[in-house]
Amino acid sequence: MGQDPLDRERLNKLLWARARAATVRSIGAVDIALWDIAGKKAGLPIHRLLGTSRDKILAYASSEIHATAEEYAEQARHYQSSGWAAYKIHPPQRWRDDIKVCEAVRKAVGDDYTVMLDSTWSYRYEEALRVGRAIEEMGFYWYEDPLHDQDLYNYVKLKQKLDIPILATEYPIGGLDSYMPWITERATDFLRGDVAVKGGITTSGEDGASRRGVPDEFRDASRRQFVEQHRQSACDHGDPEY
Repeated sequence: MGQDPLDRERLNKLLWARARAATVRSIGAVDIALWDIAGKKAGLPIHRLLGTSRDKILAYASSEIHATAEEYAEQARHYQSSGWAAYKIHPPQRWRDDIKVCEAVRKAVGDDYTVMLDSTWSYRYEEALRVGRAIEEMGFYWYEDPLHDQDLYNYVKLKQKLDIPILATEYPIGGLDSYMPWITERATDFLRGDVAVKGGITTSGEDGASRRGVPDEFRDASRRQFVEQHRQSACDHGDPEY
């Protein structure tokens, strides 16, 4: 109370200092509200404040969990005929049934339509590998969250075994530091973050900045300190230039 709501960076640090007393979701909610205030003040949507580089992007439709493979196939055909660019499957979460669902959807929409699988952390490593190889053969675009969201050890193994891109990191709770093990361990092909569980838009923006080729010139001492803390870890993994 009584703070300047446009002073987001400073307030974000104060919020994170209270992470043990308040949840990360609470921090995210306040941070998003601060961005909303800034957008209203500037008369701009938040994506303009973040620095929009495109005026449109493709959108995909995301399934519910259905009882049968036929329901998935019917829904995929519907979205395909409605002009959606792609269809993402949330499967029943039983690996054999999930492969059958993927087969039914691919057959329904043809080989040229973009489809993805979001397994929602459902498998053990052996199951994840079997499903991954199956959808890789079917030409799926990405393989999302097959393993527990903290299972870096098996994500590394899985990524080494598969050619299909792995998409992870949506839900592990934390700030910028929560992404770094995924990068240094090369455990995923894509980084992803839900602002509700990452502490808001400011945290997600910091993650984006960290991947735009800024090696040492971070804006404040806390980031420089963070880089120093992780420099040896990067060197230990054979990447001294990281």
